[in-house]
Amino acid sequence: MATINKRSVQVGALAGGVVFFLWSMVMEFGVAGVLVGKPRMDIAMNAGWFLKDPRVPVWLFFVVWILSLFAISYGLAWLYAAIRATAGPGPRTAATLGLIVGFAAGFPLEFAHGVFQPLSGRYAVMWMLEMGIGCILAALTAGKVYKEPRT
Repeated sequence: MATINKRSVQVGALAGGVVFFLWSMVMEFGVAGVLVGKPRMDIAMNAGWFLKDPRVPVWLFFVVWILSLFAISYGLAWLYAAIRATAGPGPRTAATLGLIVGFAAGFPLEFAHGVFQPLSGRYAVMWMLEMGIGCILAALTAGKVYKEPRT
């Protein structure tokens, strides 16, 4: 049975987490304005579909959000290290893993939001893409960084 290089998983998780975080920021502060559109965003805020005063301080939200992205990246890095012996090492395995986890993390909840919330469905699509592509990028990064343990 193959052993997992725990140090390489940690480095891959860290690198994948950075990539996931950067992707998330691009989506939230760049693509959101284009995909959703400022008029729709203003309508959602003015209609009360978003809280004007969040339930937790904004700084705490960002800390928890970033830690969550790094936790997902750690899981992806660990899973990649675990499955590469049977699925084969390389970007195809990493991308497939990222696609599966990204689908599980992004599709069901955002599909429900798109169906039952008064927000534009474009929000759900954007958040789905944020999670899905973010997981693929994090898995690809972790896979690129991962090295077999020395024997």
